Amino acid sequence: MRFYYLTITLFLQALNLIAQPADAIKLSSEQIALIQNEGAIGIQTVFTELGIQFQDLPQVEEFAYEVVSVQINASTTAEMVSDITSEITVTLAELALSQDRKVNGIIEYISAGACHGVVKATQENDMNLFDAIKAASSGSSSGAVQFAVDAGADIAKVTSAAASGSLSGAIEATNADKFNVIMAAEASSSGLISGAIKTSTEANIDVMKTVESLSEGIAEAAVEASIKVNLELIPQVKAAASGAAEEAILSARDTSISFQEITQAISSNIDKSVFHTLSGNGENIRIIIESREDIDVIGIRHAIDSGIFRGGKKSNFVPLIETPYDDKDPTIHKVSPT
Repeated sequence: MRFYYLTITLFLQALNLIAQPADAIKLSSEQIALIQNEGAIGIQTVFTELGIQFQDLPQVEEFAYEVVSVQINASTTAEMVSDITSEITVTLAELALSQDRKVNGIIEYISAGACHGVVKATQENDMNLFDAIKAASSGSSSGAVQFAVDAGADIAKVTSAAASGSLSGAIEATNADKFNVIMAAEASSSGLISGAIKTSTEANIDVMKTVESLSEGIAEAAVEASIKVNLELIPQVKAAASGAAEEAILSARDTSISFQEITQAISSNIDKSVFHTLSGNGENIRIIIESREDIDVIGIRHAIDSGIFRGGKKSNFVPLIETPYDDKDPTIHKVSPT
C-alpha cells in the first residue's frame, strides 16, 4: 500500500513539474550592469552564465522578459525601448544561429518575452503603456529584419515569427493586467509595421514582401492569443488590421509604394492567415490551437476590412476594399466599410 501511494505521489509531482511555466529568472545587479554597459556582449555573456539552452524556449522568453524589463526606467523614451527590444532580438538570434539552432521559433519567444517585459516595466515607471508597446514591437520587427539581412536568413519567416510573438505578448500581458487589449493589439501591429518598413527601406530590400509576412504573423497572433486567453476574436483582428494599415500608409509616404497597394497586401494576407490559423495550421509554434468549427466567416472578413478602412482614414487615406460579403450577391464587391 505504501509503495502504491508513493508511486501515485511521484507521478503527480512529475505532472506538476511538467505543467509549471518557466522558472523565473532574476538577474543580479552585476549582470544588469554588464548588460547595460556592454550591450550585446553583456547579453550573450549573461545568457551563457545562466546556463540557458535554446531548446528551452520558455526560458529564452523569460530571459528576454527580464533583460528588457530591467533596462527600462522613468527616463526611458519610446526610441530607447525600441532599441532595447531590437538589440535583444538580434543578439540572441545571432547566438542561436552560431549554435546551429532554428532561429524562427526562438525569435518568436524572444519577441513575446520582450513585450511582456515592457508591459511590466511601464507599470513600474509611469510610462505610456501603448506607446511603449508600439515601440517594443517596432524594435522586435526591426531587429528581425536586421538579423535576416545580416545572416542571410529567410526574412519572411523571421518577420512572421517576430510579429506573432510580439503581438501575442501584447495581448496576453495586457489581458492579464486588465488593460485595454484592443488598444494594445492596435499599438503592437502598428509598431511591427513601422519598424519593419523602416529597416527594410534602409537595407534596400523588398518592403512589400516584408509587409506581407508581417501581416500573416500579426493575423496569427490576433487569432491564437485571443483564443488562448478566452477573448472574443473579432475585436483583436479588427484592431490589428487597423494599426497595421494606418502605420503602413504613414510609412509608405517615404517610399514609392502606393497606399492602395500596401493596404490591399495587408488585407489579403491578414485574411489568408486568419483562416489558415483557425483551421489549426498556424505557421508559428509558440501558441498552437486546434481547428475551429464555429467560425463567423463574414463577420471576420468584415472586421478585417473595417479595420483596414479605419486605419486608412486615420492616416487620411480611404482604401478601396474589395470583399464579397455575401457570395449570393455578385454586385457586392467594392465597399468601404464603416
